[in-house]
Amino acid sequence: MSRKRKLDDASSSANPTVETDPPETEMTKCTSDLDSDSDNEGKAPSKSSLENQTVETYPPETEITKCTSDLDSDSDSEMKAPSKSAFAFNHLKSRPETDSDEELLEEIVFGKSNTKDKEEPVDDLFFIDKGSGTPAEAVSAAWVDEDDDDGTQGTFDQPVWSRGMGNMTYQRMRTGDRKTEFEKVIGEAPSWTKIPDEGDGIDRDSELLTTNFNYCTKSDHLSKGILEFERCTDANKAQTSGRMRTCEFHTKAQIAITAGEDCRLDLFQIDGKVNPKIHSYFVEKFPIRCAHMLQSGSEIIMTSHFRYFYGYDLIRDKVCRYPFSKKIGNTALKKFAVSPDGNYLVFVSKYGYLHLVSAHNKELIKTVKVNGHVTDVAFRKDGQQFLTAGEEGVISIFDIRNKRCLHSFMDEGCSHGDALAVSPNNQYIACGSQSGIVNVYDETCMNSRNPSPVKAFKNLRYPSYGLKFNSTSEMLAMCSAECENAVKLVHVPSMSVFSNFPSLENSRLKLVFSVDFSPNSGYLMLGNRAGNAMLFRLQHYKSY
Repeated sequence: MSRKRKLDDASSSANPTVETDPPETEMTKCTSDLDSDSDNEGKAPSKSSLENQTVETYPPETEITKCTSDLDSDSDSEMKAPSKSAFAFNHLKSRPETDSDEELLEEIVFGKSNTKDKEEPVDDLFFIDKGSGTPAEAVSAAWVDEDDDDGTQGTFDQPVWSRGMGNMTYQRMRTGDRKTEFEKVIGEAPSWTKIPDEGDGIDRDSELLTTNFNYCTKSDHLSKGILEFERCTDANKAQTSGRMRTCEFHTKAQIAITAGEDCRLDLFQIDGKVNPKIHSYFVEKFPIRCAHMLQSGSEIIMTSHFRYFYGYDLIRDKVCRYPFSKKIGNTALKKFAVSPDGNYLVFVSKYGYLHLVSAHNKELIKTVKVNGHVTDVAFRKDGQQFLTAGEEGVISIFDIRNKRCLHSFMDEGCSHGDALAVSPNNQYIACGSQSGIVNVYDETCMNSRNPSPVKAFKNLRYPSYGLKFNSTSEMLAMCSAECENAVKLVHVPSMSVFSNFPSLENSRLKLVFSVDFSPNSGYLMLGNRAGNAMLFRLQHYKSY
């Protein structure tokens, strides 16, 4: 009878009514009953008395009085709390006639409501120990999410309800069971989702096991296969030269120099974006065929097809002319090399003659001769030895202190040598031939007349014009000016060619005749016959 009456009251709660205070007689009766219960010295009521209490009826206007008196007696007495179901039913029976009756009924029948939480007096009877935080916190599985317990999405085995289109619909949701949903799609849960045992030997206080870090970092050594690079603004975009013959980096500063047969020497500040021009100098009636920076970075040496050369002093902003001795005859000085220590210059002349000159006072030290015509010359790292390549495919090694040839060997498969390069660590020697094959030798070639190359690169099908190792000896650049886009970069430790250079986006390199790396290998510069000094940023190397 009481449940039916409460449902009727809940349905009629939509129409507001005016509540009246209960009579004093009923309040007196309720108070006397509670006083008699308090004399029971805190004992819990018997089951029969509890059942009699549930069937006992009161007039509608006295319910608020009974609810108030019951709560007061609970706070004053030490009696034990009744069962949850009996107390919830009594509490429903003792509720006043308000709009929240429907919500309370739904809470009893269907579980906790998904609407806003309200604090009821009943909550004071239960104590929830949330803990104060212990040094060793409990480890929970990876599937446990504390947000699932906020009552907004339901729990594992508690039904939640939602309103449909016009009708009340109910469905059972298991939003907290992420593990089951994962196993349906993927399969068995991985081992890292399980809670480990206490005796598994794992230190829970270790920051290494409880903190996520990115332990995958880039190696200090260059990786093979794919080269990370970026095309930058041309180094000489501010002043191009259609007859450029030389382009290289400054040895100390972020400066690039270009020179050509238009008799002009240009200097550019390298920043990878604008590359502004710093200075230009015009050398009258002197078409520059070759130009190199001294190791000190204070002077630039320029040669042409004359028997004298020029030196441009960057500090004093002055150009000086240095004539050769009349003893060498009327010969052209088209190519030369600078020693790594900055003490010597070696000029290539006709008929196999080589002129060794001091880089400080520009005086001739010694003239040596090799068989055949010399096409290129390169110094070793210590600056006390230099190598020459000739038309007959013979590589000769000269010692400056003894002023004589120490050793010579044949370049395998070469009938005409065109280019020569020595790695900064003195471990490798690269020899380019007119057939386009580039042979790389190790130190064993210094003790053999017919050594076998470590690797023979056949990527260039035309004469190789330029060979250059970078500062770390990890990369070798080779090019040919007889074919467009004939440029390849070699990963020296693995003796393999980078497959993505040049890329399709940077395939318009045209005829490249010169290559150079910046002092710390951060930039690569390619010079072509069109007068462009193309600049590339090598991402592996962080500095200039």
